[in-house]
Amino acid sequence: MSANTKNLIVTAFFNLAKVKPLDKITIKDVVEACGITRQTFYYHFQDILDVIEWSMKQYGQQLTERTLKAKTTQEAFRIMLSILEDQSAVIAHLIQSRKQEQVEQLLLASIKGYFEALIPKRVVRSTWALDELETMLNFYSYAVIGVLLENTGRKDIDLDRLAGQLDRLARGEYFTRMLEGLP
Repeated sequence: MSANTKNLIVTAFFNLAKVKPLDKITIKDVVEACGITRQTFYYHFQDILDVIEWSMKQYGQQLTERTLKAKTTQEAFRIMLSILEDQSAVIAHLIQSRKQEQVEQLLLASIKGYFEALIPKRVVRSTWALDELETMLNFYSYAVIGVLLENTGRKDIDLDRLAGQLDRLARGEYFTRMLEGLP
């Protein structure tokens, strides 16, 4: 029952976040939408940011499972970018709130955790030093968050094209071409 209640709270919050800015969503709104008591809410979550953090972890796990089944990295990026289509209104409301900095940090931690989950541990130990791995994870996490933030809410975005661009960026193709003319 506990996981079901948590999911009910998260669903109610995200339904509200589709139509209402984060700063205007109260715990009262969420519990009324769920038909639960404030005490039940506080049994599961500390506050609205805790709801967001928990849901990002859940989405991150689902996303990891789905992208690991992808046949190519471009397909994996396309699956990841599907968040833009599915949750663009919610992401826009979260980013435009007074809690923008906290939300961006939660997004960053979620994306970084996603990338960490994709890297096989045996490859990490034999290929990269820990500081190199940390730099790489930070670089790609910030890059993906930047792309998400830049493209959230755009109606004209071609997600297949953007997925291809992220794939080429991740493979270093753009950077290599950019450096070709340098001495």
